[in-house]
Amino acid sequence: MHPCTACGSHVVRGSRHCPHCGCDTVHPSPRLGSAAAMLLGLALTGCPEDLDDVQALYGAAQMIQALEGLAGDFAPEGLTTVGELSIAKSSRNTIPGLVNFTVDLRHHRDEAIEAMEQQVRLRLQDIAAQRGLTVSVEPHWISPATPFDAECVAAVQQAVDALGYAQQRIVSGAGHDAIHLARFCPTAMIFIPCVGGLSHNEAEDALPGDVRQGTDVLLNAVLARAGRVDQGDL
Repeated sequence: MHPCTACGSHVVRGSRHCPHCGCDTVHPSPRLGSAAAMLLGLALTGCPEDLDDVQALYGAAQMIQALEGLAGDFAPEGLTTVGELSIAKSSRNTIPGLVNFTVDLRHHRDEAIEAMEQQVRLRLQDIAAQRGLTVSVEPHWISPATPFDAECVAAVQQAVDALGYAQQRIVSGAGHDAIHLARFCPTAMIFIPCVGGLSHNEAEDALPGDVRQGTDVLLNAVLARAGRVDQGDL
């Protein structure tokens, strides 16, 4: 094998034309630059089929699918997300030898997060062993669950009850500034619906009526905490 002088892809030595770009490999055009190629990864595509099991990317795909199943085991509170995936020294005709990806675990109970992390390690190691791969799991960041102040939460609940608005008590799985405030002062959060459930996105939208109801609840909860008015007076 040798690199094509035009595109750098690997070509069987003796071939007259590159199967990737069509360049004449025997009499290449002087206008085309040359490129040196290094064989990275496990092997070139097209090598013996018994290498299929040790393709790092295929293994990563199976691992990611297993992570989706893990979320189902801890549903509905448990969530898993693979937000980043990169192939080291990638080439379109080289079998990936090293793949890195991130795993984000979410649950409102710390002990459940610990159980999920243990399952991540077990399931990934099992898949790696089946495929003859090596996997390494390194923690990047841990954020413990942050319970909010019971009296503040009760004030919000009483306000929405008095106003008679449709409501749903939820636990936020996303990190917010409130988790930092909660370390220093009593804290609670009020959420309003977004159109289509789309949040933290440029296309996010909220209807004026929902915004008004959210501010009504906030105002009544704050005034009640301040001891200024009874719930529902506004």
